[in-house]
Amino acid sequence: MHLSVLRPACLPILLALAIPIAAPAGASATTLTAAGIMSTFNVVTATSLTTTSDVEGSAVIGTSLSGGTFFNNDVPANPVVDLYGTQSGGTTLDTGALYYQQIAGSVQLNGGATKQQGNWPNALTDFLNPLNLLSQQLSTQLQQAGNTITVANNNITFNATSATSNGIAYFDLTAAQFTAYFNEQNNPVSNYKYTFGSGVTSIVVNVDGTPTLPQINQNTIEQNVLFNFYDATSVSLYSWETAVLAPDAAATLPGSPFDGFIYAQSISTGAEIHNYAYTGNLPPPPSGVPEPASLTLAAAGLATLGVIRRTRRTAATSR
Repeated sequence: MHLSVLRPACLPILLALAIPIAAPAGASATTLTAAGIMSTFNVVTATSLTTTSDVEGSAVIGTSLSGGTFFNNDVPANPVVDLYGTQSGGTTLDTGALYYQQIAGSVQLNGGATKQQGNWPNALTDFLNPLNLLSQQLSTQLQQAGNTITVANNNITFNATSATSNGIAYFDLTAAQFTAYFNEQNNPVSNYKYTFGSGVTSIVVNVDGTPTLPQINQNTIEQNVLFNFYDATSVSLYSWETAVLAPDAAATLPGSPFDGFIYAQSISTGAEIHNYAYTGNLPPPPSGVPEPASLTLAAAGLATLGVIRRTRRTAATSR
């Protein structure tokens, strides 16, 4: 795990600890958890969202929004777009509320939709901090013995047989390993599949580095599967149907609809983003609320765990 993930914005660990729901529009600031964000929002970007298509769920956008039609299908309760920057191009809301810093293009409001400058229910960092921390925390987890990946019959299958006490099965891959699964001779891959063994309720796939992913369909929508591209700088996700954390990545969604929650540094898409919340389990957040002076030490501790994890994985794969 490289240290650029531990940017100052992700240090306040206390933001990942309390109420697991997002505040409704107009409410006073509420402490958010990663689980609450992932079950309430569809899209979170640290910087920009550029889209020529539809976003069906609530969105948090850091610096700029270009285009987009929001909430025209599968509308969540209290739909909201929190834009902490500038809107450009043409954007349509078919219901819900838009909170923005500046409008430079056109905004069409349908179905009783509203817009308001400023007065966001939460700060942008209230969303980014817990998601960054979760990505770091997940990245320290090693793949459990018994969990395997197979390629056969045009499928790449994640076989989850071992899990933590709260039902999470981990897979742990380098970008090169992940990419190699799609290039095995005589095994053209066209679909992702997942098998859940006894006691397994959720799958987390950690990917170290920036993979090169071909155009492959995910076979079914899997709301209890999470891919953690924790230090990728870019990801291209075709026909994706799981939750994704990619805190440092410029994400492009060039294929057919993206079905699930996604957090990335930026997102550029011509595909629809469909509102399927993450319903799987997550590890409990770090216990205790550190004082400000301890935050750097706590973040450094996660970095050290990441280094240990990578060392152990390298040793294991070299045997």
